[in-house]
Formats: sequence, C-alpha cells, structure tokens
Amino acid sequence: MRILLINDSCKEGGGAETYIFAVSKLLGRNHKVALFGYEDNSITEENKVIVAYPSNKLKKSLGKFVFNFRVYSMLKKFIKQFNPNVVFMHNNYVHSIPVLLALSASKVPVVQTIHDWGQICPSSWCVIKKSLKPCEGVEGIALKCMLKGCIKPLHFFMAYPRNKLRIKLTKRIIQQFISPSKMLAADLRKHGFRNVQCIHNFMEFGNSKMNFAKSQKGLVLYAGLLSRNKGVDFLIRAFKEVLIHYPSAHLRIVGDGPERKNLESLAKELGLTNKIEFTGKIPHSKILNEFEKCRVFAIPSVWMENSPFVIYECMSVGRPIVGSARGGIMDLVLDEKTGILVEPANSEALANAILKILMDNKLAEVFSANAFHYVHSKLNSKLHIKAIEKVLKEIAGK
Repeated sequence: MRILLINDSCKEGGGAETYIFAVSKLLGRNHKVALFGYEDNSITEENKVIVAYPSNKLKKSLGKFVFNFRVYSMLKKFIKQFNPNVVFMHNNYVHSIPVLLALSASKVPVVQTIHDWGQICPSSWCVIKKSLKPCEGVEGIALKCMLKGCIKPLHFFMAYPRNKLRIKLTKRIIQQFISPSKMLAADLRKHGFRNVQCIHNFMEFGNSKMNFAKSQKGLVLYAGLLSRNKGVDFLIRAFKEVLIHYPSAHLRIVGDGPERKNLESLAKELGLTNKIEFTGKIPHSKILNEFEKCRVFAIPSVWMENSPFVIYECMSVGRPIVGSARGGIMDLVLDEKTGILVEPANSEALANAILKILMDNKLAEVFSANAFHYVHSKLNSKLHIKAIEKVLKEIAGK
C-alpha cells in the first residue's frame, strides 16, 4: 500500500509524535509511506512535504483560525503526486479545515487516530479547569466552555466557527477512527463519531530488560511536561506526607515547562528543596535509564490523558506506576497489579499509594514483574502494527 501520514507537527516532541514516527518506521517495512505536516522550515521531497509556519507570531496564531489556501493546494498537489491508497491522519488542529477539504476533494479513504480529547473539548482537557471535575464534552465547542472558564472569550469567538465546521467535516470525511484508550473511544461514540475502534499504542522495546535490583529504594520519579494539566503540584504536596513516614525518600522530576518555576517555589515553600530534584529536560535516549533507577513512577495528571507513552516506557523496564484514575491511564495501570490508581487531584491518596509501594519491597517487585509482562505481551509493536495494517487495508479496499 501507499500510505500518506498527516500530522500537525513533524518533529519528535510529544507522545503523539513519538507514536507517529515509530509507526511510520514499522509501516515503511512493507509499504510506501509519505508524510505531510508543518514546521519552522519548508521541505519538499518525494515522500515528505513540510509547510513552514509564518515567521510572524501573530500570523502564525491567526493562521489556525482562518482558511489557509497554501495548505489546501499543497496537500491536494501532494496527494495527486504520491497517489496514496489510504490517508492515515493524526492530529489535525493547526489547519484542520483546508486539510479536510483537500482530503474530501481528493476522494482518498481516510483513517484517523485521535490522540486526545481535542475533538470534543476545545481545551483538550475534558475536565472543568476550576473544579478539576470531568466534563461530558461538547460538539467541538460550546458556550459553557467559556462560561466555566476553560477557554478565554477571545478563543471562544475565534474558534467557534472553525471547531463547529471541523467536527462536522471530520465526521463526514473520515471513514474509520482509532482511539488509543477505551474511555476516549466511548466518549467519541457518545458525540456521534461512527466506526471508532480502540487500538492501544505500543512500545518498541529494544534492549529493555526487567532488573528490579537496579531500582533505588525510596526513589520516586516523574517525567514529562511541567504544565498545570499534569498535576505535579499535587505530587509535590503528596511527597511532603511521604517523607513523614519514609524520611529517606527522594523525588526526581524530569522535564520542563511553563509551571517549572511555580513548582520549584512550591517545593521551597514546603521545605522540600533537599528532597526534590528538578533535572530539566533530558535527551529521550537516556530516559530508560531514569526509569530503571526509580522504585516507583508517578503520573498525577488532572486532565484526561489518552495513552501516555511515558507509562509504556516505564513499564517496559518493569517499574510500578501510581497514576490518576483518569482517561487512558486506567487502561495501562491495572490497579493492584501493575501499580495503583488514585483519585485525581488528591495528594493524600497519592501519598498513600506511593508509600504502599515504597514500604513493601515484595509488593513492589510483584508489581514490577506484572508491569513488565503486561507491556511486553499485550502492548508490543508486532500486535499493534498487525491491527493497524488490518484497519488500513480494510479502508483502502485492499
């Protein structure tokens, strides 16, 4: 088959991009694969077209809400040139309308993997930001999103026509949707998306092995973006309680983001500067080593996570997870088997779960073995690519 991948970003960064580059490599073993997306610099090659963002920040921002004829014409031209049997689309938020109309005009069958709740929530949280309570979602955007403080008024008025048209076109043009989590798949169906299938993401294991002896007693790890939706402030508050019962514990926070200064200030305010280490961002090639060193990994997200790659990576070396019972985390963290699920935004519950694992070496080792077995047997690349190829072939009529 000839498969055209479309995604907003064309450089590795977030979980969606990690997945896209990995699945592209796997599909490329048996099929011809091409890529279309956007970046800072334009690239036009036989199997890759990258459209440059405007250098002006205002134009770049406005470009998300107005029709971009350049994107429309370049995608139509590339589709004609590459002549794909099927389009495998991923994130489509930056220039969604011209992309969808170009696909419609080209009449190529399309499969889309939905990587977050952005289709049914303009903030992608699907959580009311003030209360951190789950939201049932909307048809692309709704007045309540602004009234509840989840998006700003300017965002609401600029995004309203685009989001409404996007969800209408998406439902009409896309033949098959894939969700990496059961909860997002169910939510999409509730909002009228047809042909939604849950296919979990996967992990390329390389040389990853289970070696519990490498883990350091008392070491708790967080790795990821330092933003409000990740709930790291609840983890820091929980860690103060952890230290009361386990004084030798240490929290290592790997990553960077807009909340870093606030989180460092919180750690200082709580008197935890000697017990919490902020490493900043580290190369992805070294992240498995971080997972191997920890005794327990914490993912305290307050928004709806879909299928966090960091969990796959951590479990690939056999480390137990303490995670919020929210979104796709519940598909990956099997409660009391591969880790412990806790109530989101609850520092006390988070502290208790971390302590339960830190203070029981046998339990930690059992969780570690279960996590290693689960991800290697159920979430491997062989099973994943087989499921993806089946969907693509069915939609392409192959």
